[in-house]
Amino acid sequence: MAFTVLAAPGQAEALGDPKIYVANNLGNTVSVVDAGSNAVVGTIPVAAPYDVATTSSPTPRAYVTSFSTDTVAVIDTTRDVIVGTIPVGGQPTGVAVSTGLRRAYVTNYASSTVSVIDTATNSVVDTIPVGVGPVDIAILDARTYHIGYVTNYEDGTLSVINLANNTVVQTIPVGLFPEGVAASDDLSSPRVYVANSGETTVTVIDARMSAVVGTVALGAGTFPRGVAIDSDARESRVYVANVGGTVSVVDVDTNSVVRTFAGGGGGAAAVAVADDLLSPRIYVSRNIANAVTVLEAQNGGPVATVPVGAGPTSVAIQK
Repeated sequence: MAFTVLAAPGQAEALGDPKIYVANNLGNTVSVVDAGSNAVVGTIPVAAPYDVATTSSPTPRAYVTSFSTDTVAVIDTTRDVIVGTIPVGGQPTGVAVSTGLRRAYVTNYASSTVSVIDTATNSVVDTIPVGVGPVDIAILDARTYHIGYVTNYEDGTLSVINLANNTVVQTIPVGLFPEGVAASDDLSSPRVYVANSGETTVTVIDARMSAVVGTVALGAGTFPRGVAIDSDARESRVYVANVGGTVSVVDVDTNSVVRTFAGGGGGAAAVAVADDLLSPRIYVSRNIANAVTVLEAQNGGPVATVPVGAGPTSVAIQK
């Protein structure tokens, strides 16, 4: 006999509610949202924040790229205060953290480079040349390998980086104006998904072969920007945030759209998945509506709309 546990409306179903960090690019702030109450519980000033990545190891931190100041702000997520500012390349956009290597990686759009940050010292220890106009980065972090994937917006490619020696080992053509990228080795076969914002497609890459194995057609008027993976063993899904306002749900086995969640208005810019809740949820930043929409991951049912700062471009979950 199975029992379904229902949470009270607006409450997260986790052992300790996570916090959601939202980069408000036009509002010059980072909003801190409590997942239990779906309310903003803190506001941190950061100039033109573009992306945010979080880590709990070795210490709870959030790394926020500041597009207009060529820096990365380091936030202590236990107190939600800035504890460091790191100079990087020109117009930093995406950021990702490798817990295994204790490094943060920042894509610098104007410099066409990736800055490598030692998270113990909060200093840049290397700079990696990539394609033209890098926007986002995803990491496959395993015991035996560490690989980074960088979307190059201007030349329609994906740079594959060996993070053990910080060298580009391959450049893969993808779609027009690639933005968001997500990677996972928790699927039946390691995969990388690239949102092509100049088209209505997502490029699917087999990480073992470093080769394109599929293209997902999302439908007219989507123009995807953000992508996130829910690697649930029973029903793995990829969620794609579309400028058209919808969220496309992609089946990883068939590389096809199986559902489309309606929007909440305002162009969807980024999406994150909280899959360790009893009822998994997705968080969608909407940069026209100045809000984050919270949806049930299984059926797209609305949970809450959280007003944040102006022009939110990124959302990340800190457990």
